[in-house]
Amino acid sequence: MQFNFLNTFTTIAIRFTINELLLTRKKMSIKGTAKGIYRTIRNYIFPVRQSDGKASGSIYEYKFIDDTGATIDLSMYKGKKLLIVNTASACGFTGQYSEMQQLNDKFKEKVNVIAFPCNDFGKQEKGTNEDIQSFCSVNYGVTFKVFRKTNIKRTTTTDLFYWLSNSKLNGWNEQVPLWNFWKFLIDENGKLIAIFPSRVNPMGTKMRSLINNE
Repeated sequence: MQFNFLNTFTTIAIRFTINELLLTRKKMSIKGTAKGIYRTIRNYIFPVRQSDGKASGSIYEYKFIDDTGATIDLSMYKGKKLLIVNTASACGFTGQYSEMQQLNDKFKEKVNVIAFPCNDFGKQEKGTNEDIQSFCSVNYGVTFKVFRKTNIKRTTTTDLFYWLSNSKLNGWNEQVPLWNFWKFLIDENGKLIAIFPSRVNPMGTKMRSLINNE
């Protein structure tokens, strides 16, 4: 049973990695491809994680620069849950923009959705901030806030993702995103309560359950 399980995920990972490379038309060495397959396997088997009461601090204490250069104080989202997603325009998961918009529309009284485009994973967000805004609007009818491009894997990690992946600040999580479209759910007081890897649909049962406090 274990052999079949690992075989299945390895096959999925290889196919997905090849698909991602075709999307970006990126040439990779054997070593680079192996790393991509390993990262994809980790991304696929990474479980949904919840804080189990360990969350601390508040992300609503932070401010960020939006796509227009304006400073946005995240405390403006206080009182509702907040779903933070690192996105990309040329990823196999880019279609999740549709579900993110559905979530934002259906549960607008309970949650705000915000996106942070990033080019760190497979170089799948090469466009300018203006390109990204247009892409999201034209292709997916996005009305939620899409911030300017950010860094996650590099030493210049944006304060937001540093907070999300530092247990001394958020109380429990040290895991940075492994790929595009990771989802971080924040509660009404700014505490990190759950993490969803790329494969999890934003409109999935678990997401809706947490938003509704079920």
